[in-house]
Amino acid sequence: MDQHRITYSVLAELIGYTRAVISRWVGGYQRPRWLDWYKIEHLTGIPFSHWLTDEERLEIKKAKIAIDRVRKARPVRPHTAAELLAGKI
Repeated sequence: MDQHRITYSVLAELIGYTRAVISRWVGGYQRPRWLDWYKIEHLTGIPFSHWLTDEERLEIKKAKIAIDRVRKARPVRPHTAAELLAGKI
């Protein structure tokens, strides 16, 4: 974090944790919640993807592949306003 000019203590105060929690995140002993990653990214400029483990990256990749398969299998067409109003959806 020092290269991004923010200390553990300052970051902890800004996102509502203790310095010890930040230290555990950086040391890999504990994982931030998704919302905390976004806060860290916003405050430091460090992309949340930097915090992901190889296992988490693999799970995200699998999820993207599954979503793409579903989209290709069932192309989604936009609904018309009449369908929405008629309750056909």
